[in-house]
Amino acid sequence: WTQMNLSLGIIQLQKLYAGIFAEAGNAFDEDRLDWRQLRKDAGLQLRLQAFSFYAYPTMIFFDAAYGFDRFEHMGQTYGKELRFYFGMAFDFMDD
Repeated sequence: WTQMNLSLGIIQLQKLYAGIFAEAGNAFDEDRLDWRQLRKDAGLQLRLQAFSFYAYPTMIFFDAAYGFDRFEHMGQTYGKELRFYFGMAFDFMDD
């Protein structure tokens, strides 16, 4: 939705994007990468581009991701659960 132009008080909403993703990786083994031990997840992301106080660019994102593989790292168990992430910045990096 690239032409919102909605105003909520001091926030001017400009654009809203949605995306889905799937990832696989293994970040915890420093010595080797074994493709059979890749941890996999999938999810969706919403990105909102706005201006606050009519002048400051404000970017907000919300992610929901589900990890398909259960594993333990440093005493903490991860995976087989839905996790949520939120962030706010002045710009999305477009490299």
